Amino acid sequence: MVRVRLEPLLAMLVLGSAARKSYDKTHLELRPAFIRPCDLDHNAIKAVAVALEWRGRTTVVFHLNVTINRSVEKWPRGIIVVEQCDQAVSAATCSTFRTFEFHDICILMMSAAMPWAPIVASFQPKMSCPITKGEYKLANGTLAMDLLNTMSGPLRLEGPVWRSRLTAIDSRGDPHICADAAGEFFRVRNRPKSKGLKTTTSAPAAAEKR
Repeated sequence: MVRVRLEPLLAMLVLGSAARKSYDKTHLELRPAFIRPCDLDHNAIKAVAVALEWRGRTTVVFHLNVTINRSVEKWPRGIIVVEQCDQAVSAATCSTFRTFEFHDICILMMSAAMPWAPIVASFQPKMSCPITKGEYKLANGTLAMDLLNTMSGPLRLEGPVWRSRLTAIDSRGDPHICADAAGEFFRVRNRPKSKGLKTTTSAPAAAEKR
């Protein structure tokens, strides 16, 4: 298990952005497969209703309803298990890519630099950390792909299906919430910036001599 602090992680990713030079004319987009509660006893996430909507050919918009059935005082740590899968997500086709343990999970969750920051900020009512008991709704949520595009050079995210399970641990050492999500990254060409049309006005014709 890799123990990770947020600040060095962000610094590493920023420094790794130089590896993206060959991808300057393309960018990553995400095609989600599912977002759901983990099949785990005492998981405080009791229900997740998900609707995914395509805007254009590549942009995915999230609509989520999430029910949390109990609160805890704090999350001393969190664990993220990332799996690399073939086209189908199953025990037979997925293998563990990395397991990360965070002791500053609230910083990670609430950081504006993270890809999920627009989603967290858009939930109503506003989410706190730890997430408290209640029903939360999100409309028109999108991922911020800048950081993932930075990671794509050294990690080559496109190709496999990626599955991640995030577990937040309470002060007793028991799981409080656990979310399971999977998706596939694909690379698309940047659209050329539209150039403004220049309008030229011809000089008025000389008045005819009478």
